[in-house]
Amino acid sequence: KLPLIEGLTLELEMPKGGKIRYYITRENGGGITTEEEFVTDANVCAISSAGVVNIYSNVNMEEIKVYDVTGREIYSAVGLEVMSYEVDLPAGVYMLQVVFDEKLHTQKFIVK
Repeated sequence: KLPLIEGLTLELEMPKGGKIRYYITRENGGGITTEEEFVTDANVCAISSAGVVNIYSNVNMEEIKVYDVTGREIYSAVGLEVMSYEVDLPAGVYMLQVVFDEKLHTQKFIVK
């Protein structure tokens, strides 16, 4: 188990001697977080393994969109109220857009 952010723990089963790599980025500003700060300081983490992308956030995600390198939208999920979501994608480089509390988060990720 790996605590990602307050209230969210990620559990991964790592293959022995496998070639799969996991990259997790976490920033910690320290101090006590109030509910208002928690919403404005939302974090998103996308982890891919064998074509499955798991998207995690410390606040409810309302909308998820995935774009390929040409900017074409290839996946969309709206009307969500979830802190984790799973998407099946073929190998490639993608841009992830997540909307929460009328704020937009965008990040690049790779599926191998």
